[in-house]
Amino acid sequence: MKDPGAAIRNAIFLACDGVVLHLGQPVPIYDGNADLSAPDQYIVLGSQTCNQNGDKQTFITYNTIIVHVVTRFDLTDRGNTLFADNIATQITQIVNPDPVTQLDLGPDFQLVVTNVEGSDTRRYADARHRFVEKAIRFQLIVNQH
Repeated sequence: MKDPGAAIRNAIFLACDGVVLHLGQPVPIYDGNADLSAPDQYIVLGSQTCNQNGDKQTFITYNTIIVHVVTRFDLTDRGNTLFADNIATQITQIVNPDPVTQLDLGPDFQLVVTNVEGSDTRRYADARHRFVEKAIRFQLIVNQH
């Protein structure tokens, strides 16, 4: 059995890179951690899980990935969830556009089903900024060829 984690991350990265927009500008996407020079809105591919289901003749895995949308505001700005919500909606429409269309995971894997398991919004601040972060959890059922 092969681990589909890298294929899932790559497919989401390629599908969203340069396509997700905020105020007409592309929102950068990072795998794992954002650069220190990241703009005020960015996307981070977060943690993943992978669990095998089925018998030893078919390799079906149930996978999850959390995609984080981070928006940053000056301390003098109260901030709001609208920017994060709009970006998250775009990501959801790309990753899970309808019940039939699935992301291409390459030659080794077939994405069978994608579901949005839920999302969570949190607010926090540091010494200079306020942040609104929305985490979207996707479940992906994958068949290995």
